[in-house]
Amino acid sequence: MDPISMGMSAMSAIMPMLEKGMDMMSKMMDQQNQDQEQGKIGADTHKANSVQITYS
Repeated sequence: MDPISMGMSAMSAIMPMLEKGMDMMSKMMDQQNQDQEQGKIGADTHKANSVQITYS
C-alpha cells in the first residue's frame, strides 16, 4: 500500500471522530452563551455572532 493510500485511509477513519468532537464543542459553546444571556431583559438581539467561519 502506497503512502498516499495509507494517509487517505487514516484520514477517513479520523474524520468522523473530529466531526463529533467539533459538534460537541459547538454545543458546549452554545450552552455557555445561553447561560450568560439568561436574565437579560431587552438584550440586543441583532448583535453579530462572535464566531465567524471563513472559507478560503
